[in-house]
Amino acid sequence: MTQDGLNQGADGVVHCYNGMNGLHHREPGMVGAALTNDQCQVELICDGHHVHPAAIKVVYRCCGERLLLITDAMRATGMPDGEYSLGEMTVQMKKGVVRTESGSLAGSTLTLEQGVKTLQQACDISFAQAWLHGCLYPAKALGIADRLGSIAPNKQANLTLCDTAGEIQATFVNGKRVFQR
Repeated sequence: MTQDGLNQGADGVVHCYNGMNGLHHREPGMVGAALTNDQCQVELICDGHHVHPAAIKVVYRCCGERLLLITDAMRATGMPDGEYSLGEMTVQMKKGVVRTESGSLAGSTLTLEQGVKTLQQACDISFAQAWLHGCLYPAKALGIADRLGSIAPNKQANLTLCDTAGEIQATFVNGKRVFQR
């Protein structure tokens, strides 16, 4: 069914693995279709809670540049543990993990640089290579790589400067510094 959708023009899957049947050798389902269709963009939440590091590595190896990092961040991101609203639902954040009353994950508190670090560690790749999955490859998928996603003449100067440990040191929007550590 997913493969049919991709063949009819759908171009990707969101939150790979989450809310989907698992990959099974007789019924590969949505995950199998996403991993094997060379036209499918695959969005992944690399927060260490939504997807196991081994499963992150599977997506990375199967998808290459088709792997796009997303955060699924909700209003509790950067905030202390406690109760928050997710739409009309009340959710609880403990140790940075947001769950519904029944215990299901409810969004995340992931920031992009944390997702990049998780991808880097899970796949044993450089921070620079992992960062491409959070900037250039998503820009390509959205058809805006001509102006965003990398540093080049005539591109919009939206930049995040990181140190060698991957910690954000400064952020620029339209060439203007909006954050500096």
